[in-house]
Amino acid sequence: MKPSQSGRSRPHRQILSSDAWVGLGLLVLVWVLNHYTGLFTVLENRYFDSASGLTGRVPSDQVVILAIDDASVARIGRWPWPRDVHAKVIDQLTEAKAKVVASTIFYFEPQVDRGSSHLGRIRDALLPLTNADASLQPVLRMAEDGLKELDTDSTLAQSLTRSGKVVLPLVFELGPAYGSPEEPLPAFAQKSVVPTSPGIDLPQGVKVQWPLQTLGNAARSVGHLNHEQDEVDGVVRREPLLVQYGDQWMPSLALVTAMQALNLNSKDVRFAGAGRLQLGGLPIPVDEMGRLLPQFYPDQEGRPPFAVDSFYDLYSGKIPPSRYAGKVVLIGTTALGVGTAFATPVSPVTNPVQVLAHNTSSLLSGHFFAQPAWVSSFTGVSLLCVALLVFVGLPRLSAAWAAVVTGVTASLLLLVGFVSIAAVQLWLPTVLPVGALLVAYVGLTTKRFLFTEASKIRSDEESAETNRMMGLALQGQGQLDMAFDRFRRVPLSDGVMDNLANLALDFERKR
Repeated sequence: MKPSQSGRSRPHRQILSSDAWVGLGLLVLVWVLNHYTGLFTVLENRYFDSASGLTGRVPSDQVVILAIDDASVARIGRWPWPRDVHAKVIDQLTEAKAKVVASTIFYFEPQVDRGSSHLGRIRDALLPLTNADASLQPVLRMAEDGLKELDTDSTLAQSLTRSGKVVLPLVFELGPAYGSPEEPLPAFAQKSVVPTSPGIDLPQGVKVQWPLQTLGNAARSVGHLNHEQDEVDGVVRREPLLVQYGDQWMPSLALVTAMQALNLNSKDVRFAGAGRLQLGGLPIPVDEMGRLLPQFYPDQEGRPPFAVDSFYDLYSGKIPPSRYAGKVVLIGTTALGVGTAFATPVSPVTNPVQVLAHNTSSLLSGHFFAQPAWVSSFTGVSLLCVALLVFVGLPRLSAAWAAVVTGVTASLLLLVGFVSIAAVQLWLPTVLPVGALLVAYVGLTTKRFLFTEASKIRSDEESAETNRMMGLALQGQGQLDMAFDRFRRVPLSDGVMDNLANLALDFERKR
């Protein structure tokens, strides 16, 4: 009985010392490779991008993009344009009663015409002379009118004031904040600050660029236009809805635009527990840093997901302003070489105004993806199940059954990940466990094949030597035909050829 138990335990120990440990080593290798290179994280992101485009969600028809495209630059003139050009379009949108106008154009510096300084000197020279010579009054008025016409910042500020619906961007320099900011937010930006909540670790703003004070005061509100690129592949997938600057929270331009479109204000934004931001009555799933996973909408039957009109067409009157009544109009550059473009799940080249359109539509329509805190536990449990399968299951199965079990398990994991994204809008990462399982299976199969081939070679060598020795023995006994049959089973070599030559001589002697 004891020898029998020993015989059964030996193969068991052999399995644990070979296939099981090799499989476990491969799993560790996959984890290390992903940790340092992000290979499977990139694949996971690509899988999410593909599945998220198949949700069937329709973008909001409220959102319209007014694009400063190549045709607009060619017709209006070289970029940047005088700001009275922007003012004219804003006046047209005000006349059309657009719901909200959000601009991604930066107005951080005053726009000074080179002729302003000359006209200013002429005006200053004429001022003391007009008292003595009234005939110079028309010339003085011409100089003052010219200065007003060239002061396009004031022209734009007047248009913003008349509109009362324009939202302007500011930009933070993000990084670790070790102290208080050098400059406080200006008064016009304070209007957009949202109430703070404890226990939230938001991105930190170190420095900030904001619009000119005259324009900021005239605007309805401001919001930050910081886009977060994935550390692994550089794709913009998440929207930082809030950035902390000092002890204040500044909302994103998309969040401010959605607030205005929903007739809400900054006080209507609050955190309602872990992983959820409340915008009025709309719950928004966010991660621990207050970032949103918005829906990026793919093209609809070959057409862009949002209506895109040329800035020049509205500027020139080709498009009637009434088209924008009640719409959320987003103004931004799409012309080649003007501004920055980002890679997104739906396109490798997406302009900031297009990113803003996706984010704003997601907020207005409630189109989000959730990735709650317990998702990391799901990934850990999935990896543990794969490790158990590789360590205990696959080494005990034949090659055919191992292939079936691996294929079925991998397919189920991928299906769960796909359905959770496309149907439930929940991102469950499953590519890493699948990748680990496939790598382990391929590694174990290769190991078994190599060891089988080595055993076969050794067996063939031993069999050949046995046949050769048997042939020599039969030859010594005079059984030449049987000896020849044995030698024929041995692979050809110099030694076997010598044996056959000696056998031929024995055949000759026996005639």
